[in-house]
Amino acid sequence: MEANTMPCKMCSEQPIREYNGKNGLERAPLCREHDDETKYPKKWCDGCPERTTLLTVGKEEYVEIIKFTVKPTTMIQIFGPWTFSELSFCKPCSVAQTCRACCTPAYLVESKTLLRGAKLLAENDARCAFCASGPAFDVEACVKDGLAWIRSWFEGKKENFPKEIPNFSVKVVPASVIMAEGHGLGEKGTLLGLCKAQGVGNKFTSYTIFVLNGMRKAAFMETLVHELTHIWLYENKLSKKPYVEGFCNFVSINYLLSLGNDEDAGRRRNFMMANPNAFYGGDMKAYLLQAKASAFNPFAHLRGAQDIK
Repeated sequence: MEANTMPCKMCSEQPIREYNGKNGLERAPLCREHDDETKYPKKWCDGCPERTTLLTVGKEEYVEIIKFTVKPTTMIQIFGPWTFSELSFCKPCSVAQTCRACCTPAYLVESKTLLRGAKLLAENDARCAFCASGPAFDVEACVKDGLAWIRSWFEGKKENFPKEIPNFSVKVVPASVIMAEGHGLGEKGTLLGLCKAQGVGNKFTSYTIFVLNGMRKAAFMETLVHELTHIWLYENKLSKKPYVEGFCNFVSINYLLSLGNDEDAGRRRNFMMANPNAFYGGDMKAYLLQAKASAFNPFAHLRGAQDIK
């Protein structure tokens, strides 16, 4: 380190180590005391190579004697944490192509560089470090659990979910497949799941649910329950109602709520609540709010709405 360097970022003392300084980021020199990890723990960018870009130094503490909360010192501007992954990034990493499963930055397209821990499953189909690190789960067992839960939940609401679904299957597929299937049904945007009903006239003879691959179990189950609700809508001739996506998310967030303090389920609930879409997010939150009143019946509300022409 050069002798005539800038002082410690947090005080006027002589620094012993310097962080950042690359990718246009401001240098962050630290003195011996402030470089001590035990006294001043550090928060690093979750996208850069290991321990490359320093975001904050110190920890949040409440000082009772002066009724003041001491917060970590910011080294550079922080983007995040992202709702599902809870990852935080520096500016260069924050503009990366996002994870298909949760919208967290994951892949720098121009340099063809994955953010730390992320995976590129196919072209334009990345998963962030959090989604990519999800433990494997038994899809068949999850489908059984999802069916058991939704039948029980509907029964508790004095509604009937089909005991037998004709020619029913669940396929975990890449983004390219789910987008192709959705395009044929007029779906646009980033899809996590899709329910494809086939039949003649008003009689449906088969149902196929497509779920995006590379998701964590809570996200898979939430998507599965959402698509299973679409089957109930088809079977009850309610698929043309105006609030169907919000209603399906209302059912699937109730599944997540049934998991209690499960960490991934809690993260996924937050992710759903942060959805800015008027149908998936807005209508779902409207159902949740109205359902707090014991007199409100979400099923009657849905049935009473006029069909979309």
